[in-house]
Amino acid sequence: MKIPDPEQIRNIMEECSLNFLTPMFGRLSEKQVWRKPNNSVVTSVDIQAEEFLRRRLKQLVPASSTVGEEEAGKDPSILERLESDSPVWIIDALDGTRNFVNGVDCYAVLVALFYKQEIVAGWIFLPAKEDSIWGMKGEGAWHAGDKIQFDPFKVKKNSELKGFLGNRLAKIPEISDNFKAIKSYHCVGSEYFDLALGLSDFAYYRRINPWDHCAGTIIVKEVSGYVGELESGREYKPSRPPENGIVVASSHAVYASVSAVLARNID
Repeated sequence: MKIPDPEQIRNIMEECSLNFLTPMFGRLSEKQVWRKPNNSVVTSVDIQAEEFLRRRLKQLVPASSTVGEEEAGKDPSILERLESDSPVWIIDALDGTRNFVNGVDCYAVLVALFYKQEIVAGWIFLPAKEDSIWGMKGEGAWHAGDKIQFDPFKVKKNSELKGFLGNRLAKIPEISDNFKAIKSYHCVGSEYFDLALGLSDFAYYRRINPWDHCAGTIIVKEVSGYVGELESGREYKPSRPPENGIVVASSHAVYASVSAVLARNID
């Protein structure tokens, strides 16, 4: 399978944003926002934007299918597509929906390409910043037209590390006191963006859905980062949901250090 031109994918994501997201930001009516059975927020924009991406992306790769957040919500059996060797587009057309609804311009479009049980490419587009980042397995990651450079030998102490944790964990002194800074954007795509650019060092995610994490994990790994399950250390696999969540880190050393702190303090 030939991976499409990364700029072509980026352009489709931007087109999706211009047609569906940006025009409706801060303008949704109550009838256009509701809650799913799992109590997460969804909007008419999520559905329309996902349908657009599913249609356009499948045209680029013959015999490809999709796993979108909204289509999987209606039919969970769609996740079985990740167990095949055929190409699958993994899509979150509006990551950070709650921010979008509340008029907070921290939201993202996420797309990943999955083939033969592996994530082979991922893209993150931030509409409010008109900024994007992407990575391809074995080829590195790019931002603003330049390949991201990194220092694989740089070592940091825990007290120098900045990361992303949920509000509950951030309030536990035995965790937060170990690190320089803890925050949350409430938008996974924006957090992966910072991790890939070296603006943050780690993140921990307990809730793992492939549309939230596939794009970001391949990008972080292509800039020498490591993504592994908490405690077991096994690499994250979309077709094998981790029991204890995943730690995303700027290096394996950071992964090990952060995981040790979290494992001691998470029930």
